[in-house]
Amino acid sequence: MTGISVRVNQQDLANVRSLLSGIKNGAERAITRSLNRTMDKAQTRANQEIRKDVKLSATYVRGKLRKQRATFSNLSASISAESRGVLLTRYKYKELARRKGIRVWIKASGAAATMPGAFIVRNLKNSGATGIALPPGSKAPGPSGVIRAGGAAFDVLHGPSVSQVLTEVKDEIQDEMADFLSAEMSKQVDLLLGR
Repeated sequence: MTGISVRVNQQDLANVRSLLSGIKNGAERAITRSLNRTMDKAQTRANQEIRKDVKLSATYVRGKLRKQRATFSNLSASISAESRGVLLTRYKYKELARRKGIRVWIKASGAAATMPGAFIVRNLKNSGATGIALPPGSKAPGPSGVIRAGGAAFDVLHGPSVSQVLTEVKDEIQDEMADFLSAEMSKQVDLLLGR
């Protein structure tokens, strides 16, 4: 699993502990709150950035992002996404008239890809989901980045996983979250000190 992680360095940890030495679990409370709020913000930003790249719904992306929250015993937090391909029916698609194929919009900006010969398959084995498929061995071109998962009767098509797109945008988000964490830690220390 690929993702975004945030940790507190030892120098910041020592500074917070010295500032909050008079408050029981003060440093741990300030740091875990800061890390968890930073991960909430990172999850929102990752969702936005992923949807700038691919045409998936916010609800679907949010459901695929997993948060590992910070605790007193684990002063780090992270977000990851499963690396499983996304059925093309999760993207915007349209069946063409008279069974001439299917048009799919994978990228958030750009033209749709038309796949002649593609068809809708309902109740896929093991998931019951609906998918877009091509006959096995079909030479029909699919959009770039599409994976064919072969079966005896047809090849089900998958688009880029949320994990793949997260890998492309994570560096930008991680830098932004480092700044947010510093500001949030100062805010939490001030709250505990009653400033």
